[in-house]
Amino acid sequence: MTDVLSAAPVREALADFAETMTETLDSLLPVSDGPEGRLYEAMRYSALGTGKFIRPYLVKTSGRMFEVSETSCLRAGAAVELIHTYSLIHDDLPAMDDDDMRRGRRSCHIAYDEATAILAGDALLTLAFEVLADETTHPDAGVRSALKVHEVRRDVHRAYTRCRPTPGPVRARPRRRDLSSRGAS
Repeated sequence: MTDVLSAAPVREALADFAETMTETLDSLLPVSDGPEGRLYEAMRYSALGTGKFIRPYLVKTSGRMFEVSETSCLRAGAAVELIHTYSLIHDDLPAMDDDDMRRGRRSCHIAYDEATAILAGDALLTLAFEVLADETTHPDAGVRSALKVHEVRRDVHRAYTRCRPTPGPVRARPRRRDLSSRGAS
């Protein structure tokens, strides 16, 4: 006899949590009408609204097991989501996977432009570390430092695994460049 587990309770929990995480991210992501407004808009476009938030949900659920405060869990989970979103933005870029769609809508570099997408991804990564370093995330500076060290190690490992040579032929797609505007014939 086999027991069949239903995914419905997990889906329901994730749907409930998505609203909370969206609110948390919304409170952390900057808004501006100034010259940096377009960058902030691209950051918010990429990070809000369409994610499943599985990673931050796991952070929050794990935190509950160790009686970590709700605020700490949400902020640490948001930092993980910001890092994840950064990696998705950069992964979609023309020099990487060149994907036009992400999470059911246009990729950041399509919705804005490539330079804005690169800056938005970099800014999300930086913001994640700012969130982890903030006293609101955890009052103990030692804990905040440990969180940051763990994130840096993970990112270094991820970068290494993405950049190491893969077995077999690697073929880049040739790109046509119009050099006529630069005086080339």
